[in-house]
Amino acid sequence: MTVYKNIEYGLKIKKEPKPEREIIIQNVIQMVELTEHANKRPWQLSEGQRQRVALARAIVKRPHAF
Repeated sequence: MTVYKNIEYGLKIKKEPKPEREIIIQNVIQMVELTEHANKRPWQLSEGQRQRVALARAIVKRPHAF
């Protein structure tokens, strides 16, 4: 999966509508500074970028606390 699809997965499971998913994902990708890497696959990323993808996956679920 690409970075975008990886982050989107949690929202698909929660059955978020696609237009809302796109807005949320774009905001989170910008927040973790992965905008230029959204279409890359995990093996194309550094370890730090992979950790930011994991952080983005957690953020899109809107947890009450980190």
